[in-house]
Amino acid sequence: MATQGERRADTRRRLLTAAAELFAERGVDGTSIDAIAERADRTSGAVYDHFGGKDGVLFALLDTWVEELGAVIGAELATATTLEERLGVLTRENKKLRSDLAGYERTKSEDWNEERRENALLREQINDLAAEVITMTAALEGPDSPIVKALAAAPEKPADPRDKITSLADRVKALQKAAASAN
Repeated sequence: MATQGERRADTRRRLLTAAAELFAERGVDGTSIDAIAERADRTSGAVYDHFGGKDGVLFALLDTWVEELGAVIGAELATATTLEERLGVLTRENKKLRSDLAGYERTKSEDWNEERRENALLREQINDLAAEVITMTAALEGPDSPIVKALAAAPEKPADPRDKITSLADRVKALQKAAASAN
């Protein structure tokens, strides 16, 4: 017999699974609390009890996806034995994230504009964090760091203020430039 905690965890999992499916099919605005509850074979009261409403469901899904992404990146970094391998992992993940984001933006309807912006902001924050980690690692390693050498080999972008920093190398170079000008 399942404990109350196990039943509660099962309900939460069912609700999140149902919400993810419905959001993908209908968009957030096209999905009601009742539809989520019906798909999960639960009541709308269960949705409100677990998440407080549709925004709470969406935030819980985003939190889950960010945790999963962090676990994947963490596992890959744990197996990397050299700085070059770690830089390679972060670069690959950055490319995957940008590719996923581009595909996501092409396929979703107007209903997802706000959610896309929030998702893009989360990805930008992850990329900024990765750039800071690389910058700190390079500073600790000194001028002979493989990271410094890899950044030196990366092509420079034109200094147009309208251009956005898009690659991990560009982000790290921007951080290094800002640190140098602050000193």
